[in-house]
Amino acid sequence: MLVPITGISRRFGLLTLRSRRDTPFGAADARVAGAVADLLSLALKRFDKAEQLREHARRYRRLVDGAGEVIFRASLIPEPRIGYVSPSIKILTGYTASEFYANPRLLTRLIHAEDMPDLLAKLEHPEQIVGRIRLRLIGKDGRRSWVSVASVPIYDRRARLIGVQGSACEIFDPVVAGEQFRAASESMEAILQGRRGETVLRIIVHHLRYVLDADEVLIAAAGGGKSSLTIICHDGTNLRGHRTGGTVSRTDPLVGRALKADRPIVTGRGIATAIPWSSGKPGVLIAGGVAGDEVHLAKAVGAVERFAREIGTTLESMRVHQSYLRQAIQEDRSRIARELHDGIVQSLYALEMVLQMNAASVPDPARGRVSQAAAGIREAIQDIQQYVFDLEPSVLSDGGLANSLQRLAVEFEASSRIIVSLHSEPDAVASLEPVATHVLQIVREALSNVRRHSHARSAGVTIRTVGRRIKLEINDDGRGFSQEAAQGLGMRNLRTRARLLGGKLELKSDSKHGSLVRLTVPSAARESPPDSVSLSS
Repeated sequence: MLVPITGISRRFGLLTLRSRRDTPFGAADARVAGAVADLLSLALKRFDKAEQLREHARRYRRLVDGAGEVIFRASLIPEPRIGYVSPSIKILTGYTASEFYANPRLLTRLIHAEDMPDLLAKLEHPEQIVGRIRLRLIGKDGRRSWVSVASVPIYDRRARLIGVQGSACEIFDPVVAGEQFRAASESMEAILQGRRGETVLRIIVHHLRYVLDADEVLIAAAGGGKSSLTIICHDGTNLRGHRTGGTVSRTDPLVGRALKADRPIVTGRGIATAIPWSSGKPGVLIAGGVAGDEVHLAKAVGAVERFAREIGTTLESMRVHQSYLRQAIQEDRSRIARELHDGIVQSLYALEMVLQMNAASVPDPARGRVSQAAAGIREAIQDIQQYVFDLEPSVLSDGGLANSLQRLAVEFEASSRIIVSLHSEPDAVASLEPVATHVLQIVREALSNVRRHSHARSAGVTIRTVGRRIKLEINDDGRGFSQEAAQGLGMRNLRTRARLLGGKLELKSDSKHGSLVRLTVPSAARESPPDSVSLSS
């Protein structure tokens, strides 16, 4: 007797029976054989289904274990414990899955201290977690890894939360891109708010240190002397005493190599790269205390390079914004100067002429007072003309600084009756042409102080070259100036302009020998706005 044994999608085989007697099988025997075949079919079906499930499980495990993302399952009751984590966790942290199973508290030790409070707050209500959580893990070798974690809650039959499961993957590049965008946005906002240049750059430096989780990040640039660079801004733990206003040596292996190379340089746990300053002067971005293996350092190098380009872009944005502000301010100053000259000055001229025309017709006792009033009006006109001059730098004549100084001397003699002698070296004057407006204003302000305070009969203006520096001196033979005058607005203006030129201002006064104002500036003087980032301190 042959009875088929059927399966789910195929036939397993045949049940074969042979009688020991020569008598044939009866109907009862056939029913018994059929029942046995059905039992075998049921058993084999279950076995076949179990084997298929095991094969599916093996395939899923191979898929999970070989996935780039880390797959995990963790129980929360009675205490947090990793129930399963895929082998790729070793690539991310340096620890094997077995180490996580053996030490339930290992995971909490790996989470960055700054990220732990936020994570614990979210774990109190895992059912409310939406989207991914971003945090940092500290690996076995000290490497910091940015990871994104997606999880879903696990409930028991009583709807009680008993665990979470999900996946985690490294997201260093997206974090770099996101922080670079935030740095660009915040720095641009600071520029528009008129914040100081070093404050703007510190925003970018702070975001870079956050991305790298470095111990310190700083920007240094020319200005600390031939053998060093001045630190413009710094963010971090001051590992080597670095602070804003300090210096780094050009002979430092990391700094020296970075200034000469066209790519970031890695030395130990430090990364440095040259910054593309628009002025062409050397600058360097340094990140110190970056932990991790060669793969992580390679990624960190890319981040440093991207942020260095962002710094260069920000510096150019500051330069353009400051240029726009200077232009806008100058246009406004020119408008005010025109209104003063065409309005108030003309009205005062007319008033003076009326007084002069009617002076002869007034009684003798009042004639002197009328003359005094006319003289007061003339002095007011001179003061306003000086304000107009200060507001409108375009008074520089077509002949440049030399002709403008000559014209200023002639006008000053005519208005003050103080003789002015002008002595200047052509090369020295030519070197000051880029800052001619400031030089002319300094001379004008100094001569104005001579007219107001010195009671001098003569004054002198000298411009000469001394070594690699230019000296501008304004002296007189008067009685000098008082301490109050030395602290007045005029002298403060002189000091401000000297600082803008990166120069040094000296004031000397003697009741017997008169006063001396001396300005010493580099032979290649350039204006440096006080709120801009300068490569010199």
